[in-house]
Amino acid sequence: MKNRFDLKQEFLFHKCAIHNYKGLCVAFLLLFSVVALRIQAQSYVNLPYFEGFEDTTTYSSWNLNVGPNAAKAENRWYMSNADAFVGDNALYISSDGGKTLSYKNAQIYNIAYKEIFLPKGVYDLSFTWKCEGEMGADGLYVCWVSTKMATNSSVTSEPTFIKNTKLVFDGVDFLCGSKEWKTSTTTITQQSTTMYKLVFVWKNDASNNNPSLPSIVIDNIQIGAQGCGRPENVRTSALSSDISVRWDGGATGYELMLFLLKISFPYIKCLL
Repeated sequence: MKNRFDLKQEFLFHKCAIHNYKGLCVAFLLLFSVVALRIQAQSYVNLPYFEGFEDTTTYSSWNLNVGPNAAKAENRWYMSNADAFVGDNALYISSDGGKTLSYKNAQIYNIAYKEIFLPKGVYDLSFTWKCEGEMGADGLYVCWVSTKMATNSSVTSEPTFIKNTKLVFDGVDFLCGSKEWKTSTTTITQQSTTMYKLVFVWKNDASNNNPSLPSIVIDNIQIGAQGCGRPENVRTSALSSDISVRWDGGATGYELMLFLLKISFPYIKCLL
């Protein structure tokens, strides 16, 4: 490592560290300045927060298919292994019991959420997703909602909380139209010290058009505070069977995850 505490940082991975796999590798840089936050009497969340759905012990902190309208819906949320950006598992909508990324033309706004406490401040939220859907009709809303507000699913009209709480990603507030994996990022400005919910809303209508598959699938959710040395200008280069990863950032430490795309393979964690 060169000039660890300077803005310019370089790390070289030896070929044995990546097991001589030849293929496209992606590195996610996460801030290593971890802060433990009490959110309930016996519950904590760490920042930066990361959910890749590989650790099944975290599943109990999620609420899926919320409300009486969702329990018997045609299209329901699952955390399982129909598809994933990396690893085996992800969060997704399915109409066949979680086997595939399928959905039927049955109108619903189906809710999945997790309660998260953030101190006052500004945060980056990002996640990886894909969803073809029907433009404007079948797709995903993402909302940041106070726990004081009800967030039940609906089979009739759009739930009232969506209008004023939906988040915008690169000018878009309804995610669909991509059969390939994409990573979307937005900003959360937390102005109170109350608990909030990160809410994913699957919307689909009852039109006669054939469903445009896949349905929504979500992986690698990340939340981190802005102003804490967020990596910028990330560059990678291959040197024979070695990989060099460089970035600009002012934090005193970073955590790097390295994995192979489209291959179910445990990522390599390096604490730098």
